[in-house]
Amino acid sequence: MLRFAVLFALAMGVMSCDDNTVNTSNGVPNQCYDGGCQTSTLPLVGGADAPSLLAVKLECQDHAVVVLATADDPQGGANLHTVLQTIGVYPDKDCQGAALTVQDNFVDVGVEESFGDAVVRMNNPTLYDRICGCNSWPVQAQLEDVDGNATSGRVVANVIHP
Repeated sequence: MLRFAVLFALAMGVMSCDDNTVNTSNGVPNQCYDGGCQTSTLPLVGGADAPSLLAVKLECQDHAVVVLATADDPQGGANLHTVLQTIGVYPDKDCQGAALTVQDNFVDVGVEESFGDAVVRMNNPTLYDRICGCNSWPVQAQLEDVDGNATSGRVVANVIHP
């Protein structure tokens, strides 16, 4: 009986150390992203004249996970107005599989832009629950300005729970 109690205590200790599983039973999501795919830190910066991704968030709304992003460009906001930018949300925390992409242009530099729904809850409830059970999730960003200067890479988005 003592052996069983010791094994049970060890198993519970190992399970409680896993910070990468989704745990919303106490209302506090886990971090989830654990460095499983090589990401760059924000701001994501390309060449000297390329746009920079300053921030990216995944907002968990009732119907979908919405991508929000903020960018900068050394030549100003006019360089981004007419160019579609792409942000992709990975289907798992280790960047496995094709990213689910959304596109939009930035209205100006330093202004948070909504790129729309990346994961619609009704269409993919499992992925919606996975992302919304976390505080961070990896995304792929591809930015370009009117002059063809580009920035791309993987970064970690903050998951927002309004």
